[in-house]
Amino acid sequence: MRALISTYDKTGLDTFARGLARLGWSLVASGGTAAYLEQLGLPVEHVEALTESPEMLGGRVKTLHPRIHAGILARRDNPEDVSTLAEQGIEPFDLVCVNLYPFASVSGRHDKTEDEIVELIDVGGPSMLRAAAKSARTPDEPGESGSGTLDEYVVAEVRHILGGIGLTIQPPAGRGAARDRWESLAALAQLAEDHCAASPGAGLADVVAELARRAAADRAPQVEGVTVASLHAAKGLEWDVVFLPGLTEGNLPIVHADGDEAVAEERRLLYVGVTRARQQVLLSWPLARLPGGRRNRTPSRFLDGLRPGWRQARAARAKPAASHYQFADADPALVEALREWRRGVARDAGVPAYVVFGDETLRNIAAQRPDSIAGLTRIPGFGPGRLDRYGAAVLALCATAPPRTGAGEKEAADEKKAGSRA
Repeated sequence: MRALISTYDKTGLDTFARGLARLGWSLVASGGTAAYLEQLGLPVEHVEALTESPEMLGGRVKTLHPRIHAGILARRDNPEDVSTLAEQGIEPFDLVCVNLYPFASVSGRHDKTEDEIVELIDVGGPSMLRAAAKSARTPDEPGESGSGTLDEYVVAEVRHILGGIGLTIQPPAGRGAARDRWESLAALAQLAEDHCAASPGAGLADVVAELARRAAADRAPQVEGVTVASLHAAKGLEWDVVFLPGLTEGNLPIVHADGDEAVAEERRLLYVGVTRARQQVLLSWPLARLPGGRRNRTPSRFLDGLRPGWRQARAARAKPAASHYQFADADPALVEALREWRRGVARDAGVPAYVVFGDETLRNIAAQRPDSIAGLTRIPGFGPGRLDRYGAAVLALCATAPPRTGAGEKEAADEKKAGSRA
């Protein structure tokens, strides 16, 4: 589809031309109109390039050329006209957009000279208008493709109207209210296009009626896309399909949810997420951070009763692992030294202390007092990343911290008691 555009008053031309370009139309324009469209970043063919003739006589002759007027006047249902266009290499125009010089508004003004007023007598504009009017066909008349052309004009008109309230070719950068508004307008434009495709011959009034019907039914237009939102932000919203990933202990409930009330609030958040789905909800609980990585994560307790094998997993969690150390053996002085070291590391890194190590890991370290990297790897919570970052410092603390007070005396007393019994 090709449009010929030549305007003196360019009010609203930006949204109109952008709408045509978005629909895939080729734009041909003269002189200042072509320059204006190029400033908008739209692809446009200059009339001079099409006619292979420059503007003449100070702009008096621009569009008065057979390649322009034959493209407008050719009858699509006349085989001879179509053959002539093919022989001459002329492409027809499907739309002509013209407005005229403001001769009538300036002809009586005393601040204009006669020469200035004469130059506002339009010649090319009326010629193109007359040619377009002579060749125009309504969708019901022969010579046109029928309702398909009407559909395209309706969609272009909808986009033109929405362009006046913020719909642009490209979406705004980033997120926020401006982007949300643009996506809503784009959804309305897509709804109009879908309605015209499903109801050939629909007019603008039909599109408006469809929008009113949807509004009365509280049915928002659907768009293809994925919404990424936190459980807090999802409150009050709904989607056909909801995917809740990462449902593991430490994420849900979150690791610093202290007390029954905080854990209950985390459970309510999961309820919010599940009930956002109209049709389908998908849950996942990856046991490792990366595929093939160490499986040191535990599915969320909130999934008990939902996921397969949850009873066996609960029983395994309830049974103490053989590798866990007895916290009663932890050296209190070493535990406190490790906590002090942890506070300093967390402060320097600008993160909460539990990100460095949890209290359980610190007590395990103090109970085992490892003296090598191999010993550290046997402690739960000491993965490869923490070994690289903190391994040397932890080993140094274990080596320099004094042994627990009274340990030697207790051993001597035990030996003495054993000897007296012998």
